[in-house]
Amino acid sequence: YLDSLESTKKNASKKRKRKQKSGKATAATRVADKQEKAFHGKADTPVTPSTRKPKASVEAARKAAQDVSRHTGAESRAKRKAEAVKKAVVMPKAAPMKVTSDDRVASLEAKLEQLTATLAVMMASDVTPTANEVCFSDLPFDPTC
Repeated sequence: YLDSLESTKKNASKKRKRKQKSGKATAATRVADKQEKAFHGKADTPVTPSTRKPKASVEAARKAAQDVSRHTGAESRAKRKAEAVKKAVVMPKAAPMKVTSDDRVASLEAKLEQLTATLAVMMASDVTPTANEVCFSDLPFDPTC
């Protein structure tokens, strides 16, 4: 019984799918084509590709696009927008400061006086600058041993 099943699997042929051939046009298709031809001037039939390939002219297309943008006002809008963006991006330069050497010396002297006053306050206070410092004499044991 198993041998007969295996043998049928080996001998089974594959079925191929075939494309359907286009037959004659039906009466309804012929009527539709006649109506289409009367309305458009040609029947609604498959288009056959042409062997001659049309060549596009880039210059002519560019000129036509410029004419359209000029006619619709898009060109002038683009120019106005570009000017507005240019004005927004370009920042005016700051006026140069005229600093003389006398001004610099006076500024340095003021800073030096401020530092001296801060140092004098620190020297006058009895508080140690850092709270983490501990003298060896304050410890109950000898850390050097």
